[in-house]
Amino acid sequence: EVTRMVLENLTVDERLLPRVRGLLDELGPTLMELAESDARFFSDARHPARQFLERVTDRSLAYATEAEPGFERFVRDIGRATQTLAACPAVERTQHFALELERLQQQWERDDRTQTKLREETARRLLHIEQRNLLAERLVHEWRSAMLDDAIPRPVVEFVSGPWAQAVAEAQLNPAVGVDEQHRLTHVVDDLLWSVQPSRSRKNPAR
Repeated sequence: EVTRMVLENLTVDERLLPRVRGLLDELGPTLMELAESDARFFSDARHPARQFLERVTDRSLAYATEAEPGFERFVRDIGRATQTLAACPAVERTQHFALELERLQQQWERDDRTQTKLREETARRLLHIEQRNLLAERLVHEWRSAMLDDAIPRPVVEFVSGPWAQAVAEAQLNPAVGVDEQHRLTHVVDDLLWSVQPSRSRKNPAR
């Protein structure tokens, strides 16, 4: 009766997402059988089945919605463990709870490492983008005086101020790009702006 009350309380707990509550409901019959056959389920707070239930519910609270990354993997792993526990012999169930909990914890540790790595990579990418944008703004400021000439078409000004400034900034942030190449990319701006001014460019066809 106590086990049934615990399960009922969990399956109506609004903090748990519906699919998690559904999995706990599926686990109910297995826990009911275990409670009748293994008295340690009540007397030992570290009983594998109680630890399993506690760890699963605690980890599930980390997901605010079912759309969050990792949730599908979480419910799939819990579902597999629930089916395995239901199929094993009753006399071996306590041992199997310990085994399934160990498998889950190992998977969760791998998932946590992956998520940490993804967060770190995302933070590095965002920092790189911010640095590139700041550098591109500084380059545009340096080129601004050369772009004030009314003879320079607006699309060229927009190209130099936008994509080309980003490309030059990216090259300057990339340690694999040599200094000579960086200077060449920067000097392209002078040639480009000169080339779209017929009054100047027609005087030097070779250039």
